[in-house]
Amino acid sequence: MDRWSPIPPNGQRCQFTGMKHGKLYDLLGGGGLASKHVRIVNLRTPGANRGQTLFHVGDMLTFLDSLSRKQVGPVQPNVEAGE
Repeated sequence: MDRWSPIPPNGQRCQFTGMKHGKLYDLLGGGGLASKHVRIVNLRTPGANRGQTLFHVGDMLTFLDSLSRKQVGPVQPNVEAGE
């Protein structure tokens, strides 16, 4: 998914990952588990103390999928009886 999304405000969840504000900052911040794999950008007006941080949704979903495969192996297709 080629899309950028803001990190949600405190107490809210990301619509794409389901993660809250703090967890996303932990993963994406310097030294975070996802920091080398997910592109981020901070939109800050010169002289402003704060800006808006965006992350690349496709990178994050790819990272989470990769992490999942490392932890549990490849996902087997769910085949129901009669199909």
